Formats: sequence, C-alpha cells, structure tokens
Amino acid sequence: DVTGEIEVTITGKGNYVGVVTKKYRIIPREYTVTTKGATKVYDGTELTEAENKIEGIVDGERVTVTNDGTITNVGTSNNTYKIMWDGTAKESNYTHGTDTLGTLKVTAKSLVNGKDINVDDPENIKYDGKAHQWEPTVTDGSKTLVKDTDYTVAYDKTDFTNVTGEIEVTITGKGNYAGTVTKKYQITPATYTVTTGSDEKVYDGTPLTKTEGAKVEGIVEGETYTFEVTGSQTYVGTSDNTYKIAWDGTAKASNYTH
Repeated sequence: DVTGEIEVTITGKGNYVGVVTKKYRIIPREYTVTTKGATKVYDGTELTEAENKIEGIVDGERVTVTNDGTITNVGTSNNTYKIMWDGTAKESNYTHGTDTLGTLKVTAKSLVNGKDINVDDPENIKYDGKAHQWEPTVTDGSKTLVKDTDYTVAYDKTDFTNVTGEIEVTITGKGNYAGTVTKKYQITPATYTVTTGSDEKVYDGTPLTKTEGAKVEGIVEGETYTFEVTGSQTYVGTSDNTYKIAWDGTAKASNYTH
C-alpha cells in the first residue's frame, strides 16, 4: 500500500562492515472515469445516463462508480459521477487523473406538429365596439404553457376593435420549446337594419312623407351618425320610404354591413 517513504538499511556482515541507507516509496496509481452522454427532446423529466467505466484500478480490486449527472430543461451539462471506495480498493493507493465526461443534452420541443402539443384556434368576432385581442392557449399534454416563459405572441395589427381584415397571430416557442405556429382571426362587420314607416293620403298636390316610427337597429350603443328619412310621393302611386345615413359621427361604415 501507499504509506510514504520506505527506508531500507543495509548492514555489513562477516567480511563486510558499515551501514548504507536507501529509501523508496510506492506511489499512488492513477485512475480515470469515463461516463456516457445522452440526448433527448424536452419532455419535462430528467435526462440521465448510467453507463460508465473506470480505468486504472488494479485487477481484482473493487470500487463503486455511480453517475449522478442530470438535466431537465433545454441545455447541456456534464454527466458527472460519484465514487465510493466501498470495495477492496483503497482510496489512498490511487490518484485521480483526467476524466472523460459525457454530455447530457436536452433539445427544445417543437410547437409545430409536436407530440402532445396543442395551440387552440381563435374565432371570428362580430364587431361590438370592444377590443378583442385574442390570447392563445398552448398545452403540452395536461400542462398549460406560460406566455413569455414557454412561448411569445406577436400580432401583425394593433387595432383589435375595428374591422380591419384578418389579424395574424404568431406563436413562437421559447425556452424549452421551439418553432412557430400562425393563427388568424378577424373582427367581422356587425349587421344593421333600418325600418321606415308607411303612410297614404288622397292626392292634394303636396309631397307625402313619413318620418315617424323610423329606426336604425344594430349600431353599437353610444356610437353616433346622421340618419334621415328621404322618401317622398306627390302623385298617385307608391314608392319606398327611403332614407340616407351619413357616417359623420363616431360610428364607422367599415364596421357595419347592411
């Protein structure tokens, strides 16, 4: 065993006299450990790899090497180990050399056609004067992912109230997730209807008009516009009691369909 210097004394005998002293030592033997690496796509569980080998230990002597490297989130780490001098090998007889540690690597899980990944779909919304900025729900199996931690959301428009055509929403993976999913929705025009009254009279040479009872329905409460009944009939016959709307207030024509 390694015990420090061993002193040897040689003493003359018989035809020889005198004493000579010599010293030597048993030096520690170098050992190294190699661990295996591994790679997987992020799934929320730890990545480990148990395979290893130790070199330099004298044949027949025993020692226990256990890998303890682990990684869960996207990234890389060394597959480290711990050694237990619980067998016949004595730690004092060895010195540690340069190990070769494997790499544990977790890669990002794709939002695009990824296993268990689901990004819900938005629905078109009829104009109601309110803002409708759709927020996606992204799930990985039973786990609901967190915006700005697992993914980001970007919009190609900033107006979520008025009718502006399709709104494109881009969901991009972040952290443990990668890839881009695009969804589209839109604010659709609200429908308005107009009712005008009917009337009749015997010809008297003056125009017949009817403004009472006219109404516009479907315009968002509080929005303003100008409405005027324009129908007129002077001579014998019939005609529609027409009207006109001027979009000169807060109501926008583009937000409505007739």
